[in-house]
Amino acid sequence: MVPARILDALFEQRTMELKALGATQSDLINAAFEYVLREKALPAAPTSKETVRSLSPEKKAELAQALNACTLDISVSADVAEDKAAIRSERAKRYEALA
Repeated sequence: MVPARILDALFEQRTMELKALGATQSDLINAAFEYVLREKALPAAPTSKETVRSLSPEKKAELAQALNACTLDISVSADVAEDKAAIRSERAKRYEALA
């Protein structure tokens, strides 16, 4: 058994997340010990510098292609209902083209 002091709010959040993952508190503690043995360090939240990510040129091109595929080239009129009908029509055409 491993005694630990955990804030009540953190305990409740952790319990809900573990349940969603289908894991137990023992699974969490064992995973933490295995991490420390493997990495020789405590798990830490990434710093803001570590969370900045960039896309490779290939991924940028893939993203641009995906955005172009779902972007509708229509002019916006004052009549919103007309715009929605045009969007529905264009989406239907593109959806049918996928088949």
